[in-house]
Amino acid sequence: VEGEERLLENDFIHMVETTSMSKSYKMPVLLAFYNQGMMKSEVTEDDLYHNLYDFYHKGSNRADMLQHKLTAGFETWNKEKYVKLALDNPVKFLLKTHGDMFYEKEGCVLAIREEHLEEFHNPLFIKHVKDAIDGRVLMYYRRRNNRIRETNE
Repeated sequence: VEGEERLLENDFIHMVETTSMSKSYKMPVLLAFYNQGMMKSEVTEDDLYHNLYDFYHKGSNRADMLQHKLTAGFETWNKEKYVKLALDNPVKFLLKTHGDMFYEKEGCVLAIREEHLEEFHNPLFIKHVKDAIDGRVLMYYRRRNNRIRETNE
């Protein structure tokens, strides 16, 4: 339990739980680092493309893209358009608001600073990262649905 409490205070998990999300764009970027349970310390254009593509072609995630003029045609986008969306939005803002956590690194789009990697191979840490991302997804959609409901009343 003591080790688990330490993990819950981890800077990376705290960042996932508290980063500002006015749109859902950061979620697939964070999922790229999660990498289906095989944590990565850096993500490439390919990682971003595959995670954004998969995220926005699933269930109600597509609604975020369809409601905005600039992203409404996302279903026919190529890799370059998905990467541009990632660079112009979540990557840019993660670097700006969490520069103590992320940096630009040659050969990849976004990397996590060395001092935050200590727990990246700990299975309990990985589980908490996924729980934090899933929790943010739920909170984001709950907030979005409440806004939609208020607008329609």
